[in-house]
Amino acid sequence: MTYGIISLIFWSLFLIITVQYVWFAMNVGSKGEGGTIVLKEILTGLLKDSPLVPFISLLAIVGVCLFMGDGVITPAISILSAVEGIRLVPGLEDISGTHQRQLK
Repeated sequence: MTYGIISLIFWSLFLIITVQYVWFAMNVGSKGEGGTIVLKEILTGLLKDSPLVPFISLLAIVGVCLFMGDGVITPAISILSAVEGIRLVPGLEDISGTHQRQLK
């Protein structure tokens, strides 16, 4: 019973925060587009001649780079995890990238 209540609280908070963030990111953008570059454009428009504009631009570039890097590395990590996890399947314990039997 206690786990059910904790789960309900967690998922309620998770969904409320996620929906609010998605709504915010999609509505502040131009033509329904959200994301780092749109948020940078909004901040740049608000700060116009501020000395913080180059710093905001740098943060936006770093944010886009991190997003693209995540998109590149996530599939590779998933495949590596699947290949490593195949050794846990009963009957496939001997499968590995190195030939451990020959080394012994």
